[in-house]
Amino acid sequence: MAINSNSYWNDRFKIDWESNKGPEQSRFFSKIAIEHLPKWFIDQLRVNKLTLADWGCAQGDGTDVWASYIDPSQITGIDFSSVAIEKALQHYPAIRFISENWLDLLTEQKESFDVVFSSNTLEHFHQPYNVLNTISSHATKSIVLILPYKEHDRITEHFSSFLPENIPLVLKNRFRLAWSKIIDCRMIPNTFWLGEQIVLIYATINWLDTIGIVLKDCLIEQIDSEARLNYLKSEHSKQISLINQSLAEHDALISSLNQSLVERDALISSLNQSLVERGNQITDLTQILLNKNQEISSTKTELEAAISQYTKIMESNSMRFTSFARHLRRTLSLGLHLLVIFIQTAKALGLRNAISKTQTFLMQKIARPKSISELTLSNQDRYLMEQSAQKNYLKNYLAGEIEVNHLNFIHENFPQNIFKSKKILIYPLSYPMELTQRPDHILRYFAENGYSCFILTIDNSPFFIKEILPNIYLTNLFASVISYFSNKSLVFYITYPFFSYVEKHLRKSITIYDILDDLSVFSLNCEAMRLDHKYLLDKADISLFSSQELLDTNKQFAKGQTFLVNNGVWINDFKIDQEQTNSRINFKKHPDEFVIGYHGAISELLDWELIEQLIKIPKLRFVFIGPITQFDHKIGEISQTLQQKVLISDQVTHIPPVAYSVLKNYLVGFDAGIIPFVINEKTNPVAPLKLFEYMAMGLIIFATPTKTLSRFSNIIYVADKNNLPAKVLELMNRTNISSFSLDYSNVLNNADWAKQLKPVISLLEQKDVNQTKNNAKAKTVDILNINFYDWNGITLFKGGAERYIYDLASLMKKNGWYPRIIQNANKPFNIDFRGIPVIGIQTKSDHDLRKMSKAYREICFDADLVIASPVDLACELWGLNVIGINHGIYWDHKFKKLKNFSLDEYRTIFDSIKNSSKVVAVDTNFINWTRTYDYNLAKKLIYIPNYFDGKSFFPISKNFNEKIRILYPRRLYEARGIFITLKALDYLFGRHKEIELHLVGQTDSENKEIILEFIEKFSDRVIWEEFDMEEMYKVYQTSHIVLIPTMYAEGTSLSCIEAMSTNNAVITTNVGGLPNLIIDRFNGMLINPTTEALIQSIEVLLSDRNLMKNIASRGVELSACFEKAEWALRWCNIINEKNS
Repeated sequence: MAINSNSYWNDRFKIDWESNKGPEQSRFFSKIAIEHLPKWFIDQLRVNKLTLADWGCAQGDGTDVWASYIDPSQITGIDFSSVAIEKALQHYPAIRFISENWLDLLTEQKESFDVVFSSNTLEHFHQPYNVLNTISSHATKSIVLILPYKEHDRITEHFSSFLPENIPLVLKNRFRLAWSKIIDCRMIPNTFWLGEQIVLIYATINWLDTIGIVLKDCLIEQIDSEARLNYLKSEHSKQISLINQSLAEHDALISSLNQSLVERDALISSLNQSLVERGNQITDLTQILLNKNQEISSTKTELEAAISQYTKIMESNSMRFTSFARHLRRTLSLGLHLLVIFIQTAKALGLRNAISKTQTFLMQKIARPKSISELTLSNQDRYLMEQSAQKNYLKNYLAGEIEVNHLNFIHENFPQNIFKSKKILIYPLSYPMELTQRPDHILRYFAENGYSCFILTIDNSPFFIKEILPNIYLTNLFASVISYFSNKSLVFYITYPFFSYVEKHLRKSITIYDILDDLSVFSLNCEAMRLDHKYLLDKADISLFSSQELLDTNKQFAKGQTFLVNNGVWINDFKIDQEQTNSRINFKKHPDEFVIGYHGAISELLDWELIEQLIKIPKLRFVFIGPITQFDHKIGEISQTLQQKVLISDQVTHIPPVAYSVLKNYLVGFDAGIIPFVINEKTNPVAPLKLFEYMAMGLIIFATPTKTLSRFSNIIYVADKNNLPAKVLELMNRTNISSFSLDYSNVLNNADWAKQLKPVISLLEQKDVNQTKNNAKAKTVDILNINFYDWNGITLFKGGAERYIYDLASLMKKNGWYPRIIQNANKPFNIDFRGIPVIGIQTKSDHDLRKMSKAYREICFDADLVIASPVDLACELWGLNVIGINHGIYWDHKFKKLKNFSLDEYRTIFDSIKNSSKVVAVDTNFINWTRTYDYNLAKKLIYIPNYFDGKSFFPISKNFNEKIRILYPRRLYEARGIFITLKALDYLFGRHKEIELHLVGQTDSENKEIILEFIEKFSDRVIWEEFDMEEMYKVYQTSHIVLIPTMYAEGTSLSCIEAMSTNNAVITTNVGGLPNLIIDRFNGMLINPTTEALIQSIEVLLSDRNLMKNIASRGVELSACFEKAEWALRWCNIINEKNS
């Protein structure tokens, strides 16, 4: 995707503009530009009300900075990204914004402005001054630019550098440079640019004549002299300080050395005395040694006699006959223990799990923990361990590997009407039932609308099923219910990502994922949970969100219908009838006490410092109703101590959880309700049930200012811990509190559970449960990779291996699979790449493929199929359903020497092949190499060469007799032959005026400088570009010779095949799988990987244009063997074979 394309920037603004601090950077550059502009220019804008267009305004953050200096009515923000402009209009409604592409010459351009301002845009273009001349047509008086200055080492998105040698004084359309200023951004605190920026004012002569500026107004700078002077002063001061420090250290060193000399003399004297004493000790030890030698000689004689006697015994017939029994006796204990483990596990979980558990036991015997920290499980470990146990049990149960069958119990104990019902809902319980929570209310609404709702719990008690409310059943037959309904149409309601694995087994379900809270609330919050969360958002037919903040955060990942269903209330449940008056609870110990109450979980999420302040208010009683719990087990002792101190206070009454049906009798005893949350990521998104329940009771409400609770500040008291006690005291001092009330009717009307959930039920009825999904859920395939993106999830790699992975994932998706691309990452990320999720896993493995494979195993353990690319990543995937891919022998590098040979180097490869059912090899080189080590192991290998897409890569007619373009279409680093290419062309440019070089590919910072130097040397004959995957076909249309000069580590190169299919004469080295593609001098030139060979082959083609043309033509003919359709067919055959 081109950097300056509309789709590229739309994606940036949707996905990572905020996370990469785009808004802050926009403000930074606009601010420094405006602050450095001359006073006369700002005065002209203000006095004459000049109109200003901010071209390339992005989301309008920099435009908003202008609004602090001039009237917003003068300003218009312009950007060709509709996504950016939409956000700008939302954030800054006082400013005018337009989505318009000024560079589209086919679009009629009408509007002009007095001044056009542009901040850090032109560097994104290959021909920036052509762009500048185009946008200048929209300015009538002046153009103001701020640009990176002297940016020699450009970042990825920058294609032009602005230097004293190339900044023009005169533009088209009458504009002249009137003023410039250099800003050294390194001197600015909290800078966003570690270099210099230049601010330029271009103006028309007519306007300059009109405003009458003079010489002193026209500053033209080439360096930031003021910043440079301050920098030199600072450095000078630092140097003087360092010199003074060095002198002080030197004096101290001399003093220390003098002291050391004195101590050294004393030490020498002491050592001389020690030598005399040591001589006496040596004499004594010599005598002792003589005595010991005599003892050893005597013992040796006795030992030889004993050995002779022992040998006779061991060689006797009786010892030979009993040797097996003695060995068996030594291992019997361990063997019996292993046998018990194996038999029990095989019976319960199947043979595969029995082998796994036995291996684990042996490994534990070998590897003992070295410290107590090794025994502490992380959240990730606990989450995956518990989930894995449940997943395996359910999977084996459904596969019939577990003998326990509860079908009879279900038929005998379940209500008979359920078996014929078309309205079934299943919910895996994820919270203690002592409190009535959001899922209870949602299930109640479904039950009232005819659904039979099953709450599934996991425990070891005897099997039970009980109807806890009309049409709502609680049962511990977890696996049995899922098994019974696995092929029936139903609603699967889920609130905890932990149970995401259940979704795959309910083949005809409509999945409703209810996001109750931020994931950080969960005690086992970890990366695995976040991945399950993303999976559910992707797979759910309907996603519910309990707050606007949760919806805003997650909506971009939700593929199905989304509903904002705030926490709500059943208003009638909180009405106090006249006959219930006697049931009211009175908490007051004194008639004049003011009771402020809280009901719900009593945990570290409450602000205990605030509550401590409140209970110090005279005549205030604080009532807690609910369980004492803990969401974060890492809570500090100080916080726990304060909580305990508050709860045992005389001013506090604590009541354990009460039934929902009688809750109102307790709440009516409150004078006010309170929600004293701490303010953090866990509480900010929450609008708790108690808020609406307090409202339904007509209570005065106090709350801390979380983001969500602050939205109700017009009808409840919201204040921080420093001000809320004063608010409470102020209310207590009012003379008639009982008559004081607030109007909650609008909020309660919108919070009604039935009103909020009615659209959800309506959608289910419209869809018809039987028609919403195919009979079978899509099977999952995890494609393991090292780096599809860089390990920060920012830069997409555009090589052949990455294109192969994407095409394979697309093929799997087209054939009904659910593919994920898994790769290593410095920090976890989840990116949607053209409909394929790319998931970055923090393996902490650096480049250790075995560690990486172990980490991947935890993620893809329950996938229906795993494809390891490269195959090396399968080395720890024993027991899984794995297909490997080898993209060529990558270990044939220049440091290989026979004297360093070790078979252990290839242990990862061999283990990976063993763990794979099949291994697809893109060349025969790897197959033959494997065969030389293990003939039978090589039988797992299948040759499927790389491919090209004939829809994009096709031959066009070319003139091989005139100017020749030589193309290098691959990554620019040593292994791919960039350096022999540059050396060869450096020589050939001097001999052949008719050739030019086109470099297309990515490089790293290490090689970039060398390449840039080469391009600068031959600037009129070398082009360097990058193209996205889907645009690569374009580069071959204008070339005549294509170089594939691989030095080492190559398969059947995609670039080579694409070059042949597009009528190019290909020159390749005889490395890896390239000889599978090229017959020398028939459809290409096959050479040794040297500069000399490359020069010679190019000159052969330049001197014989017919040969060049014929080689290209025959390449087209042979390329038909590598069509993508054939590749896809062969892959489908492998998958279907595995699937069957």
